[in-house]
Amino acid sequence: MLLRLAISDFGLVERLGLDFEAGLTTITGETGAGKSLLVGALGFLLGEKGSTELVRTGAFRAVVEGIFSDLPADIRALLDEGGIEPEAEFILRRELNADGNSRAFANGRGITTGFLRRLGNFLVDFHGQHEHQSLLSAANHRYLFDRVVLSEQSLSTIAEAYAHLKQKQKVWNEFVNQRKLTPEEAELLAFQIQEIKAAGLSEEEEAKLAAERKILENVEKLLVSLETAISILDEGEMAARLQVSAALKELKRGEALDANFADWAARLETSSVELGEIIRDLGRYRSNLDASPERLVEVLDRLDLYQKLKKKYGGTVATVHEFLSAAEARLAAYTSQQSLEQKYLTELSEAERGYLEAAKKLSEQRQKGVRKFVQELSAQLWDLALKDTRFEVRFSVKESKEGIEWNGSKVNYDENGFDQIEFFFSANPGEEAKPLAKTASGGELSRLMLALKLLAAGKDQPTTLVFDEIDQGLGGDTAYRVGEKLLQASGHYQVFCITHLQQIAALANHHFLVSKEKIGSRNLVKVAKLSESARKAEIARMLAGSKAGEAALKQAEVMLTIKRSARRSAPTPKAAKSK
Repeated sequence: MLLRLAISDFGLVERLGLDFEAGLTTITGETGAGKSLLVGALGFLLGEKGSTELVRTGAFRAVVEGIFSDLPADIRALLDEGGIEPEAEFILRRELNADGNSRAFANGRGITTGFLRRLGNFLVDFHGQHEHQSLLSAANHRYLFDRVVLSEQSLSTIAEAYAHLKQKQKVWNEFVNQRKLTPEEAELLAFQIQEIKAAGLSEEEEAKLAAERKILENVEKLLVSLETAISILDEGEMAARLQVSAALKELKRGEALDANFADWAARLETSSVELGEIIRDLGRYRSNLDASPERLVEVLDRLDLYQKLKKKYGGTVATVHEFLSAAEARLAAYTSQQSLEQKYLTELSEAERGYLEAAKKLSEQRQKGVRKFVQELSAQLWDLALKDTRFEVRFSVKESKEGIEWNGSKVNYDENGFDQIEFFFSANPGEEAKPLAKTASGGELSRLMLALKLLAAGKDQPTTLVFDEIDQGLGGDTAYRVGEKLLQASGHYQVFCITHLQQIAALANHHFLVSKEKIGSRNLVKVAKLSESARKAEIARMLAGSKAGEAALKQAEVMLTIKRSARRSAPTPKAAKSK
């Protein structure tokens, strides 16, 4: 439901902030006052094209913002798809710069115009001269028909069958993609697996080999260092070991004279022992140090193998093992595909069969419901001054290479079955019915949609309906009946109607007046919600023109009194019930 519409610098509107409620809202005003500008602003907000002419002269940008509540399930699903958190109040904003660039936002987050249009299709249904009209697209006819003819159980059954089929198709497709290994590719995988396993690579070994290579390449230098160190520590009269031993004797002599000597002697004795062990370790290491060219070749060859396999399979030992794991999985899938193929094909066939059974049953229910649907719709159209019209529901299927097999050909299918439904219409007796979008006028389309929405009320998702031309060519009792139908529809939907007929305006729950006011050297569009007394004056104007007298005012008073009774007997708007 549209709670608020804020417009600034759009066309002849400088700044407007309008609050709306549930029920039937009429918008009236003299010809040329700018009534359709409001609908144009709402259409722009919901994704219609905007040209630079829409930006008010002298302004930098035009801005339209709408606040919505009680979002239908389809909108919530779409917001979830777009990663937008649905809140109690949902805010759409669209800006149009004077240079022609536009931006759109949903709850403060930037969105594309395409996504905006998808949101708009669920939020508001326009009927009049607007590109949002759902009846102009045959793709929407099945939705409208199903909301009247089918039960929620029927629609959920086919949706579940479709979801199950898509899941099995996904499993099969993933299997086929894995199965795309040719025998040659499988042979290569087997060789690569064997090559990596035979190498027996490990990060620990690689580190040890690198350290060993460094030693083997520097044996001569290491021997020189070892000989020099051993000589200093353990050879000749000035060997470090002898010097430490002599120092230790002197400290022990001083123990009797000074207690500190005992501590120093103990510490030096420990160092002397450690020095002896170091000398022995250096000797052993010198004896074992082997400048073996053969071992160096072995180490270098092994390290070359590491480099070769790392370069071939990923850069590090870890990535080589990751490649091995993936290769083994792919080869395992290849070798086990014979049994899996039959399993997945059987599951896919069963899912297709289940879907086709559900789709066939759904198609039969649709065909069975056509007659009653047309009869009920025709009765509604009779009340809406479309007495001699002819309305048909035609079924077809659309062939598709990616479709599902049905009656010898592949047909397009989705979560609503494979039926393609299109409405055909003729406004004149004797004329052949033609596609609705090609033959019905704006006023006829509006009344047709009103009739369809009345039939679907209670099953359809509550949304906002905007009628711009529904009273085209109407008057008298017919206009009153159309107003009653609008009021009836407002029990389930939020309904806006731009009208020039007092019969419809008087029935509304809410009434807004659009006027054009000259401020300075320019005209600006103003919109005001009318009080009961102001409504009487506006309806009197609609009855008798701008110079309406006392008689017109009295007649307007009578009309409003009668209409109050009609409003009380009409269904309570859903949004109002929840308050």
